[in-house]
Amino acid sequence: MTLLELVNRHDAAAARAVDLAIIGTAKNVGKTTTLNWLLEQLALATATLGLTSQGRDGEEFDAITNLRKPRIIPPAGTLVATAERLAKPRGTHLFPVAITPFCNALGRIGIYRVVEPAPIEVAGPVTVAQLRAVCTQLRHLGANRILLDGAIDRKAAAQVAPAVILSSGLAMLTTDSRYVISDRNNYNECRISEIVQRTAAVIRMLALPTLPPPLAAFVRNSPERLETGALLADGSFLPWPGSAILEQGESLLHWLPSDALALVLPGALTDGVAHLLLRSGRSDLKLVVPDGTHVLCSQLTFAKLANRGWYCYAMNSITVLAVTSNPTAPYLPAIPASALLATMRATLTLPVYDIVYSP
Repeated sequence: MTLLELVNRHDAAAARAVDLAIIGTAKNVGKTTTLNWLLEQLALATATLGLTSQGRDGEEFDAITNLRKPRIIPPAGTLVATAERLAKPRGTHLFPVAITPFCNALGRIGIYRVVEPAPIEVAGPVTVAQLRAVCTQLRHLGANRILLDGAIDRKAAAQVAPAVILSSGLAMLTTDSRYVISDRNNYNECRISEIVQRTAAVIRMLALPTLPPPLAAFVRNSPERLETGALLADGSFLPWPGSAILEQGESLLHWLPSDALALVLPGALTDGVAHLLLRSGRSDLKLVVPDGTHVLCSQLTFAKLANRGWYCYAMNSITVLAVTSNPTAPYLPAIPASALLATMRATLTLPVYDIVYSP
């Protein structure tokens, strides 16, 4: 099954136009290439596409590395929500359609129709609530499908979209990786193994399992605003009366009732919070977060939690439809595209595609 067929099948299963988020494991892993490919393919069968971003993307040069970047080139007719400051220089390529009530660091966010394909920059809302509102406005203006571009380290787009495509590849490894080029014959094998392991870890942290019974009853009866607290064996919830976890984490751990089944964390699971849990000596509790985008600790720390019995569950699941692989990266020797693709497909439990090598 091709990636396009997979997206269309999910669309049919959802019985509505899909809001699809494309996010990356790092910079330069091929997210923009995947986005452009999807825009082009979906435009052939979709009356009107919608596009926005959480953060800024599509610049000609990377702000950190100063390397040239792939540009975002949406098809004619696409509705794009981006900052006015970025849209005005595009001249006749973007026609103003509406203004949103939201602003980002670049100013007011407007909605524009692409008159003819040309490179653009997309900088949309920064909060989940604003993303949802802008997507609703795009749909009211006629967008049948909306693609959300998730900027680096900004995965909140996954909270808005019912499906996610994860781009990964060689660029998630750095030149100071534990595998150095001391053995050329072993270089490709080591790098591919590390890419696959790290990608699998990202998927485990993002696509957390939902709550098992009897904890699932808590989802149905949960308050609109989650609180830090304990989920007890009888299905009741006991809110913690303290303040921030990092300030009173030790008190929280002493406060937890003996019959607690899970610790509910409405905020982020950071390294700081995780280290408090690891130092507690307990290993009989589950962790409950709103969804996988709230897991902000390192892969190593997350693995340590699981090894100690602190298994993490999500109130709301995130569906990762597929992974796209990229065997190239700045400053690193490329690895064989076929070998990376084959190993990812053999190891990961999700469909894997290489948009350039084998779309």
